[in-house]
Amino acid sequence: MLHIAIADNGAGMPEKLRSGVGLASMRERIEEIGGRLMIRHGNPGTVLIASVPAHPDTRPVGRLGQAS
Repeated sequence: MLHIAIADNGAGMPEKLRSGVGLASMRERIEEIGGRLMIRHGNPGTVLIASVPAHPDTRPVGRLGQAS
């Protein structure tokens, strides 16, 4: 697996998170290729951690979820 962490030092995520297109879209695309997206509270800020397969047989997923 390839692990990617993105952190900021902003105000962090609200306690009552409204689901929008951005995070849902990232999660969907990562899961389509067998990965996982996690959102953690930073101190301060937010940390997004994406884990995706790094296997040589992994093929890119096209726009509609079809293997390219």
